[in-house]
Amino acid sequence: MSNAEIDLLTDKELIKLFQTGCDYAFDSLYKRHYQAVYRYLRNLTMNKEVAKDLSQDLFLKVLICFKENKFIGTDFFSQYLRRNCYFTFIEHKRKFKENVTESDFSFENFECNSGNIFQIITAKETNTQIKELFDNLPSRNKNIVDLHILHGMKFIDIAQKLNTPEKTVHGLYKTSIAIVRMAAQNSNLKSAI
Repeated sequence: MSNAEIDLLTDKELIKLFQTGCDYAFDSLYKRHYQAVYRYLRNLTMNKEVAKDLSQDLFLKVLICFKENKFIGTDFFSQYLRRNCYFTFIEHKRKFKENVTESDFSFENFECNSGNIFQIITAKETNTQIKELFDNLPSRNKNIVDLHILHGMKFIDIAQKLNTPEKTVHGLYKTSIAIVRMAAQNSNLKSAI
């Protein structure tokens, strides 16, 4: 198969091809998604050089994940990248002992998917509306979401802090995100939570 033919494959097909030993398949994935990852991280960091470094770090982690056969979400590679862009940014802030603030968690930093490109939500009304959706959650659910996303706590740590089983914490978190996502869609908000 030629490189041009490989470039036409879907993300899922490229991942499977890479796992069978075709290194060019990863190069193709990289070329396909790098600019979107870089733009998203540049918007978060407000620094071109840091965004380049974090983009490289993210793709290196993905490559290691592929090589160790730890990546299982082949159907959702672009979502996997989007989610990990944000967590790479938060990890960077923590590494350099910068405070993770509410504005880092603000929904202007979440992206929505339009085709293969990322779009950043910047409308203040939208941010406020999505924040209100989270504020409408029961306090226990809201607390779990805040602890996991804002404070970067793992579910097991949240479970210990709240004296609740870890499965319950994980379930409440997933339910909360689903509720907000559905409410955002019903309100015609471009949510990418």
